[in-house]
Amino acid sequence: MKWVFVLVNLAAALAVVWAGMMVCNIHRVHSYSTFTELLDRKVIVSKPEKAAPEFDIAKSLEAIGGLDTYIPMITYGAAALFVLNAVAFMICWKAGASKPA
Repeated sequence: MKWVFVLVNLAAALAVVWAGMMVCNIHRVHSYSTFTELLDRKVIVSKPEKAAPEFDIAKSLEAIGGLDTYIPMITYGAAALFVLNAVAFMICWKAGASKPA
């Protein structure tokens, strides 16, 4: 029974990291589609003349909310807690009570 809990915790750690990666990728796709939609409607231009040459509008839209910074921190932290929980199960769970003779 101990190994079930260990494997479930390890699977949960992998699932949390995978979900965090998916959230970051969904955000990148959405920010890029917003950028292309704004370009198509001529709300913005891709390379403004008066802007600084290092300013990138697509990267600026991608940085909204700071998801590329905070989501990995949260997901890796949660995954570390799941792995720590699995290690605690492996160390602390006894095989069974000793039977009287």
